[in-house]
Amino acid sequence: MIGAAGYIAIVGAAELLLRGRPPPLTASALNAAGLAAASALIAWSLLRVAGKDLFPEPSAALSPSAAGTPPKKPRELEGEALDPQALAALERLMAVERSYRQEGLTIGMLAAKLKLPEYRLRRLINQRLGHRNFNAYLNHYRVEDAKFGLADPTQAEVPILTIAMDAGFQSLRAFNRAFRVETGMTPSEYRERANARTAS
Repeated sequence: MIGAAGYIAIVGAAELLLRGRPPPLTASALNAAGLAAASALIAWSLLRVAGKDLFPEPSAALSPSAAGTPPKKPRELEGEALDPQALAALERLMAVERSYRQEGLTIGMLAAKLKLPEYRLRRLINQRLGHRNFNAYLNHYRVEDAKFGLADPTQAEVPILTIAMDAGFQSLRAFNRAFRVETGMTPSEYRERANARTAS
């Protein structure tokens, strides 16, 4: 940031000295070289991330439909004590209060509800619960909610879009994509199989 500020100051001073005249060829070349050097430095500083930071090891995720089977105990992070209260509060918000249905829910909003710093909630979701990112975490609960609606015989005539929107999805396309990732089939296929099981 200091280097960028200094570079801007130099360019601004040069522009004042030229007073609208076209800059000499050497000045343009120096300007291009400076921009290239600054870009390379920024790219280098952003890309020097260790592989373990990019791809954390997944652990068992908590499920809102754990039918009688308790979730596996999440692993502890190095140097950070396991916080069972935070896990329990998060599970209550998602599985009981169904916060995932809230429109426009962000990780910041969820962290505020839990009274946790956002970075701690992100690490809890990514590293302890094993989800790729916050959206994948939300979609997990939303798909489980939708699966219940699709398998419910009393909702057989309810449009799939309505079930998707009730679960918190904003579009049918996003719902179909997330549903296929979680289940390996489309919502229509899932509903047909559930109906067939009920009929048999």
